[in-house]
Amino acid sequence: MNKMEREVPSFETPPGTDIGQLVDALMGDGPIAPALVALFLDPERLAAREAANRALRELDWANLGRYERSNAVIVASGQRPDLVFMGDSISELWPLADPSLLTSGRLCRGISGQTSPQMLVRFQADVINLRPRVVHLLAGANDIGGNTGPTTPLRFQHNMLAMISLAQANDIDVVLGLMTPATAMPWSGELDRSPWIAELNGWLRQAAAEQDCHLVDYFAALADGEDRLPADCSHDGLHPNRRGYVRMRAVLEPVLERLGV
Repeated sequence: MNKMEREVPSFETPPGTDIGQLVDALMGDGPIAPALVALFLDPERLAAREAANRALRELDWANLGRYERSNAVIVASGQRPDLVFMGDSISELWPLADPSLLTSGRLCRGISGQTSPQMLVRFQADVINLRPRVVHLLAGANDIGGNTGPTTPLRFQHNMLAMISLAQANDIDVVLGLMTPATAMPWSGELDRSPWIAELNGWLRQAAAEQDCHLVDYFAALADGEDRLPADCSHDGLHPNRRGYVRMRAVLEPVLERLGV
């Protein structure tokens, strides 16, 4: 191991206790306790989390270290996974809401808060090197939220097309998920996200047809009559709870069955 390798930090660590408790509450059916919300929003805790996130962005912008050890074990085993979920928090939280999702041969490589350019940077390490038969791509909410800076629909499209091209060049089938409805992105102020979601989903439909990808319509599976997440499927208007993930899995599994995964 050379000097550069010794100095590269690893961030493959579990989230803080308060975040874990909040995630458990977000996945549940009942109301979230006010005390838990207050704990999560405590200024000192918020400042500590932001400092940690800032340090991570400076040292490892795409969080390549998150799954680095797990990937090394899989590559060394020589086994080829059937399916890798690549995405943001909606992908990362799915196995927590539904542990049976990750049966043998299925892996999750979602990272909360990530944008499509970050996913593109880690696509080689977290998808291609693992040689899965299928990759499931679900992205866009954090692009709209501006998590890695202002962006445009065209930039999102370029990032998604790059990941599709990389996957197909490596004999990996692509499943594209339409963005889920979102009525709340606290970090993006008063941004009206509905036009963005409609535009990006329209493009994803077109891309799936033109690029020979398999499409999963999560938007239709979750949207109420006003294109929002139903109250019984989400606590915050952005992240599905267990009920929401049940709806998502119901439209995903037929696609995976056709692909044999």
